[in-house]
Amino acid sequence: MNISRYSGKIVCKKCNKNFKTKKERNKIKYLCSGYDRFGKEFCEREIIAETFLDDLISFHYKKELTNDEVEALIKVIEVHKDKWIIKYNDDSETIISKSFYKI
Repeated sequence: MNISRYSGKIVCKKCNKNFKTKKERNKIKYLCSGYDRFGKEFCEREIIAETFLDDLISFHYKKELTNDEVEALIKVIEVHKDKWIIKYNDDSETIISKSFYKI
């Protein structure tokens, strides 16, 4: 079983690599695997807290989702230079500006 509910769902649109799961201080976070593996010459450092994604998706569905629901309802989470786009399997989206989020 994955420790991450969003494993395989987050993609960096700057380098087209998936995000990898990191556990820091007992919190699950996601980091661009292109940056982690190849450094800042390859991509930018990008970290997203799992709790932040949980809050956004819970707001969209008006409830907290189980891991199975996340798997069934979330198509992809795209990380762009200035925004994140959460794409759902029902073709709806949540778009959030990165200036809104501070880790």
